[in-house]
This record gives sequence, structure tokens and C-alpha cells, in this order.
Amino acid sequence: DAIELEITEEHKQAMLKLFEQEHGKAYDWLGAAKTSIWFFPNHKEKWFCSEIISQALGLTYPRRWTPAGLFEFFESKGVIHG
Repeated sequence: DAIELEITEEHKQAMLKLFEQEHGKAYDWLGAAKTSIWFFPNHKEKWFCSEIISQALGLTYPRRWTPAGLFEFFESKGVIHG
């Protein structure tokens, strides 16, 4: 699923910079499994989708965010559109 968020130009530029720096890193399959099995460790050289979005937005503890957690967070802030 994809959701549309309103973000500032500053956030947009910070996200693009992070994505450029991290481009080419492997997908974190264990990170994906971790959303269901909490005891899997984080891999520091790989990203799971919600982790890199959380990092790019400057959220606290980005490696702890799940897709559902991000959705609930943005929904509670009233910034989900579409």
C-alpha cells in the first residue's frame, strides 16, 4: 500500500539525500519478518521499508517502526490523504 503525506520541502530534501546515500543497500528480509517475530535483530547495513521512511522523517528509533505502526502514527496526526 501507499499513502500520500504532506511534508515540508525541508523534509523532502532530507529524504532524498538519505535515499541517495543508502541507494543500493540490500532489502532487509529479516526486518520484514521482524514485524511478526519481534526477537529478530536489526541489520545495520540493510533497510526495511518502514525503517528508512522513519529515518528519513527523523522519527525516534527508526528501526523499531513497522508499516502498521507508521500508518497508525500518521493517521493519528491527521496527515494521511487519499
